[in-house]
Amino acid sequence: QFRSAYQGSGNGQKQRVSIARALVRRPKLFLMDEAFSALDTRLKAQLRLELAKLYQQLDATFLYVTHDRLEAMTLADTLIVMKEGVFQQIGDPLKLYRDPANLFVAAFLGTYEINTLQAYVLAFEKECIKLSNTYEAQEVIMAIRPEHLIFSKEGMRGRIVLVEHLGDECYIRLAWQNHLFYMKVDRKVNIQLYDEVCFRFDPKEILLFDKTSEQRLFGK
Repeated sequence: QFRSAYQGSGNGQKQRVSIARALVRRPKLFLMDEAFSALDTRLKAQLRLELAKLYQQLDATFLYVTHDRLEAMTLADTLIVMKEGVFQQIGDPLKLYRDPANLFVAAFLGTYEINTLQAYVLAFEKECIKLSNTYEAQEVIMAIRPEHLIFSKEGMRGRIVLVEHLGDECYIRLAWQNHLFYMKVDRKVNIQLYDEVCFRFDPKEILLFDKTSEQRLFGK
C-alpha cells in the first residue's frame, strides 16, 4: 500500500513537471490526451483543481481528451462527445446531460449508468412528453436517470438487490421483471437489501430514443 501511494505521488509530480514545461513556452493551445489516467483518485482530484486554476489564469485553450465521465463534466466549459471519431454532440456539459442528442451521449454522461428499457408508445401526456403523434404505436427506447426514479405507494414493484452507500449519497439496484434499474435515494431513507418496494418514473424526466437510430425523438 505504501509503495502504491509512493508511485502515485511520483506520477503526480511527473504530470506537474510536464505541465510546467509546456507553460514555459506560452502556448495558445494545450493538447492533453488522457493526462491523468495513470493517477489514483486523490491525485486526480488535486490535479483537476490545479488545471482548472491554470485555465482561469491563462489566455489559452485546453483541449482535454478523456474517457472519465467525472473529468469531462467538471473540467469542460464546452464538451464534445465523440464516438468512433464522429462528433455526437457539442455544448455545455449540463446541457448535454439534461438534453442528450442520442442514446450514446445520454449513457456516457452521469455518475451511474442511465436506465433503459424497450417501450411501446400507445399514448402519452402532452404536458409531460412533447412527442409527435407520428410516434404513437411504435417501439422506442425509454431511458431515465437514477435520480428520476421515485418511491411510491403504488406502481412498479421491485426488489432491492444492491445497496451502495457513498457518503452522503446512496444508490440502490432494483430488480423488476427482467430489468435492473439504478435508483438514487436519500441516505436517511430506511431501506434494506432484498426489501420489496414500489417505485415509478418521473414522467417529466423520461427520455425517448428511436429504436433503430438511437437518436432522441424530442427535446426538452
